[in-house]
Amino acid sequence: MKRSNYKWNLPSEITARLGSESWGAQRAIFEAEHLLLILHAPPKADGNEREHEVFLRLQQGKWLHKGVDHGDYALTKFMEDYRLLYNEFENRFEKVSSIDSLFAIIDGLIPLARSSNNMKQALQTAREALGNDPFIIDMRDRSVDIARGFELLLADARLSLEFRLARSAEAQARAAEVGNRAQHKLNILAAIAFPFCGPHANQQFTQRKSVFYLG
Repeated sequence: MKRSNYKWNLPSEITARLGSESWGAQRAIFEAEHLLLILHAPPKADGNEREHEVFLRLQQGKWLHKGVDHGDYALTKFMEDYRLLYNEFENRFEKVSSIDSLFAIIDGLIPLARSSNNMKQALQTAREALGNDPFIIDMRDRSVDIARGFELLLADARLSLEFRLARSAEAQARAAEVGNRAQHKLNILAAIAFPFCGPHANQQFTQRKSVFYLG
């Protein structure tokens, strides 16, 4: 995806660190007292393409989002979108009723956990570049909570899946054992009853009667 051009003037020091094809990975670039923060919108499970959310903090402290004012508000909303997604997956996990549902949850959580962790690292870099800026510290702390939440939820979902699969395998093994025992009993009964059911059953019975009289 070709890198979009927004209505702002980036310092040449920042431009020199950008590729022409894309904004690239999530990261923070601090040059000439300007901070460029490149983040990715929450990924969707149905595709690999990532939508970039690009924020610029000017030298005097003003934030822009894709060339538009009120970038601080946009970044706050961006973080809230991640938080709402976490709440959604947490609710789904608490109500999960099948192994297939767990697979679907894990499939959605994997890219979210990876993306939120990269977001956290980008905001930590921004925090280190800006020093004790209250807004970026708050955003960094939120990103830490979000990334940790997705990480723990993914771990819980995987553990639950392993438990359900193990329990299912144990139930199948027990059912197979019961079936094998039943089949073994049937084989024994068939072996006992077979002499009385074959084509020579009457002849065998007659021979037994002869032996009885001769005795």
